[in-house]
Amino acid sequence: EEQKSMDQNAVFTITKKHTRAMDCLNVYKYEKTYGYINKLFKVIFPNIELSYYKDGKFCNLPTLKELKIKNSDIIELWINHKLLPLNFYEINENNINL
Repeated sequence: EEQKSMDQNAVFTITKKHTRAMDCLNVYKYEKTYGYINKLFKVIFPNIELSYYKDGKFCNLPTLKELKIKNSDIIELWINHKLLPLNFYEINENNINL
């Protein structure tokens, strides 16, 4: 319902940022799950290029709770990927510019 009243460019931008945020999160979960295994294989097989991550659709990843990923970890990840502003923690109702 809200989407119908929004400008098409705004809908496109929101969809694009949402997809980027989910991709970042899936890569983070993948690295947290399989990162050590990939490092071990890289030592054993140094001449083989390891890039198993494929957009998160072909591997079952544990939940955020199972990986003990906190909200603050996700916020830092999204700040580092410029999906949230650098001053995200300082934003409150009084200084929001809409």
